[in-house]
Amino acid sequence: MLVFSRTTGELVAGGEYGVHRRRRVALLEAEEENVDLGFEGDAEVSVEHLEMLERIRVAAGQTS
Repeated sequence: MLVFSRTTGELVAGGEYGVHRRRRVALLEAEEENVDLGFEGDAEVSVEHLEMLERIRVAAGQTS
């Protein structure tokens, strides 16, 4: 896991520049135990809550 320290409004970018599938994450707001993150990326890049992906996997009967 790569960990970044960011302040409100600062961005983290990923992907290869000059090719598709880029994404950016911005720290929009941080209060006590909650943070608001903003995600930008090419349409092909999906961003999902891990909890939702786990629910879908369990509902589909997948074990790993």
